[in-house]
Amino acid sequence: ASLAFAAVAAGAPALLLPGVVLLLVVAACAPRGRRLRVVLAAVPALVLLGPVLAEVVARGSDGLRLLLADPGAPVASAPTSAVATLLGVPADASSLVPAWLPDWVPDQVVTWWPVATGGAVLLLALLALLRGAPQARVVRLGWVVAVVGLAVALLAGRVVVGQDDGAVVVGWAGSGASLAAAGLLLAAVTGTRGLRHRLEGVTFGWRQLTAGLVAVVVVALPLATWIGWAWQTRDGAAGDLTTRERAVVPAIGRQTQDSADAPRVLALGADADGSVDWQLLRGDGPQVVDDAAAVRTRDLAGALDDPATAEPDAATTELEAVVGTLSAGATEDVATDLAALAVANVLVPPVPVAQGDDVAQGQARSALVGRLDSTPGLERITEGDTGVIWRVQPAGAASGDDDAEPVTAVVTAWARLVPDASSATDADGLATGSAAVAAEPGGRVATTIPAGDPGRLLVLAERADAGWRATLDGRPLRAVTDGWRQTFEVGAAGGDLVVEHRATDRTVWTVAQVVVGALALLLALPVRRRRAGRR
Repeated sequence: ASLAFAAVAAGAPALLLPGVVLLLVVAACAPRGRRLRVVLAAVPALVLLGPVLAEVVARGSDGLRLLLADPGAPVASAPTSAVATLLGVPADASSLVPAWLPDWVPDQVVTWWPVATGGAVLLLALLALLRGAPQARVVRLGWVVAVVGLAVALLAGRVVVGQDDGAVVVGWAGSGASLAAAGLLLAAVTGTRGLRHRLEGVTFGWRQLTAGLVAVVVVALPLATWIGWAWQTRDGAAGDLTTRERAVVPAIGRQTQDSADAPRVLALGADADGSVDWQLLRGDGPQVVDDAAAVRTRDLAGALDDPATAEPDAATTELEAVVGTLSAGATEDVATDLAALAVANVLVPPVPVAQGDDVAQGQARSALVGRLDSTPGLERITEGDTGVIWRVQPAGAASGDDDAEPVTAVVTAWARLVPDASSATDADGLATGSAAVAAEPGGRVATTIPAGDPGRLLVLAERADAGWRATLDGRPLRAVTDGWRQTFEVGAAGGDLVVEHRATDRTVWTVAQVVVGALALLLALPVRRRRAGRR
């Protein structure tokens, strides 16, 4: 039970605290000798989500968003009524209505078709309230679970946890609805226990007829729903799933990303209204950590149901300024500003398949491509199925004119050495006055650097964070807090340089999770009981 609860909480953090409360309720109702065992069932889940709970506490009231936000990218959905949620339908389920239903079927049947299964379970759960001891206690517990699940679902449907294409995204009510359905199912199943034996002890009459009618209803309704859903799945009408067979970043861009400089690709997309959105790609498309709940909920502040977008930090402000310059059509060289952000390529992906017929979308994209083609500091490389990609290169660097004034190349490396502190916060100093440091995929450095002048600094194209660690020949380097970039003092010495990111409490949580998980797994293994008496 403890491992199952931990797995559920990992997939739906919104159920962690309600689950702990329910376990405490069960422990209070359990015999005195089993109370501690029931309470300890919550320990694996609490330890597994310990880092999340620590972040929730650190954020205060805004931490509730993190608990109610599901893992992964936010998807906008309109929550349904409390009754529909209790019946197991937390969002619009009209696509589950079979297309083969005849026209003479009443609209009420079509409307309530998706909740037929939940209605059957609710009917049994209501009838279970009529049972006496010993089933009554478990039935009431099932209803308590259902009420708690419904409360979680309603709360999640009112708390804003992110944005999706400009639309407000509230928490997914499905987790709470699943808990409510589990509680109703527990009450329904418990209510039918021993019913056959009781009916056999009385003369055939209205009791048997009523039980038979209820049995037909609770079997026919879910069966009809499942048959309709299976038929739609067979025809492909229950929802289409598409796979992306092409790469997000062209091969030349991936080759640059995998080089020793480990730069990024700036992807720009134009909307039909002329606005431009951006993504900073470290690999072949967005990474899972970019859409993590802990990241996207950090941009919201204020009231839980009507928050305001938090002010962008210095890193986002600098990047958005460059994006604004590119989208408007720059007349000055942009290579320096892009190189300072460790951007080696600019990409305009094709129009998404779902919007391929949008004329305005295509025109906006073509206009953006035209402006980038005329932007100094960008050199078009190629155009293909993955979009149009440009190389960040100072204007005139590839002119081939021997009489032209030499153009200084820019450094687009993720990690670089700068001669002094003034170059660590200046775009020109970062782009043209620095030396690239070889890096590894995943944001790590393990290389050898030569000796140089005193005052050298190591600058990473990452936000300053206490988790970054740097050593030179095993000696820790002191972090410098100047600007938003992570910076370390290197000095004149050379040697083996190692840079990596490690959360300050990662080791403690990892050890605790491994130990508690191993103990829970060991205690869950079935063992042979010893028989009492002599051998």
